[in-house]
Amino acid sequence: MYWGLDTEWKDFADAIAEAGNVTDALGRQKAEYKAKVTKIQETYGKTIEGTSFVDVSRGDWSDPGTFYIADIGCSEIARDDIGLDLPEAAEGKDPLAYESLPFEQIGELSEYDVVTYPVDADGKPTEPFTPVTKTNTWKSLPAVTSGRALGVFCPGNNSYGPVNQYLDSLDSALATLPGKQ
Repeated sequence: MYWGLDTEWKDFADAIAEAGNVTDALGRQKAEYKAKVTKIQETYGKTIEGTSFVDVSRGDWSDPGTFYIADIGCSEIARDDIGLDLPEAAEGKDPLAYESLPFEQIGELSEYDVVTYPVDADGKPTEPFTPVTKTNTWKSLPAVTSGRALGVFCPGNNSYGPVNQYLDSLDSALATLPGKQ
């Protein structure tokens, strides 16, 4: 079963697993999740510490010429569970992801050390995000020119299976991160 992005999926996982008589499988997925989080924190802790990240995206629903800063979904896991320094909306405000930003503001991403963006299972920018990668502003971002723009696959953050896939992708992306300039 899958939950929407606005639902605390972890809170419901145990009850659903019990109702579906799959607590053993859930236990394995939760253990795998904890192990992946710990591995990422231990392996990349020094890289993550003091590094500012921003997660940007664009969906099928996005207006032409716009993108958004993702602060919900998989970026919540990266921020809250892994410890990446990612922007988030102020308490009581709508998520940053709800605000479409014009391509003219891509240059403002220069203030971040690392930019993450959505890729598909094959590691290619998602179809909706491809127009962002084709702009000269994107191509000239310091994170892009220095190899610090990381494509990360996020199949969803609504159950442990997809989240574990996301953690694998994040782990692989962080492994490619060159030293700080």
